[in-house]
Amino acid sequence: MKTLICIPSLSRPYEFKDQMLGWLDDVSDARAIDYKVFVEPHEAHHYEMVMSKKNLVVLKESGRRIGYACKTYSEYAEANGYELIFRMDDDLKGWTSQELGGTKTATPWNFLKMWDECIPLFQDYPKLGAIRYIGGRNHFYEHMKKGKKRTWIYHNQDLWGERIVRTSLEKQITEEMITCDDACLSAIICGSGYHILTYGAVGMNKTINDNGGGFQTMDRAKMTKQVYDYIKKDYPKIKMRKNKFWFGVDLDVEYYCPKISLPLGVSLESILKD
Repeated sequence: MKTLICIPSLSRPYEFKDQMLGWLDDVSDARAIDYKVFVEPHEAHHYEMVMSKKNLVVLKESGRRIGYACKTYSEYAEANGYELIFRMDDDLKGWTSQELGGTKTATPWNFLKMWDECIPLFQDYPKLGAIRYIGGRNHFYEHMKKGKKRTWIYHNQDLWGERIVRTSLEKQITEEMITCDDACLSAIICGSGYHILTYGAVGMNKTINDNGGGFQTMDRAKMTKQVYDYIKKDYPKIKMRKNKFWFGVDLDVEYYCPKISLPLGVSLESILKD
């Protein structure tokens, strides 16, 4: 299925170039995979200095936050015939695996292994709404189960960061979702009768909440409360929860997305049937 990698980026042009652009161009060339980086107008000239303009999309306005960027890239994908959106953060350093590790040379192989296994499933299973991924450290213990390799880790685990989503679902993110777009989208997907799978055969190499630029420059706790007040009108069972990891607070969507650990050798047919 026709898939577009969408990367909303904020205040990280040089970090993006150093950490992500190289492996992204490698996999794009290997499979003719399209990607676009969506940036705010006041920062566009910085991105133009480090990457090809053909892969750059400039938003119409600055300061509108992530919901606006999601709406823009979803509309772009839909208008250009992309059935799937592979949403990536702009600080994804690479992909790691137990077989090859997570070096710069291993990342394209790890990514393409994942791509070849995941993309066809959306054609095979119409009710598969999204596939999400796990961090590199989690991959090394979640991938193994009783000494055997496990590809599919969870069913209906709420989304986090990198995800492949049907464009028809991703476009339901609204401008009011100024943060926690992944949690909101999880409730939308599962609440609409679609499924989320967590892929565990490769993991992501990235820095979490400790790098410069991006939305770390904003009051995420305050923004989360705003999104909660907005989303609970349609999904009243969503809760606010405190934590030590995600800026002190985030959204709990477990009522709509009850996470289930998958056994070794699970049949996708048994959980993704219409």
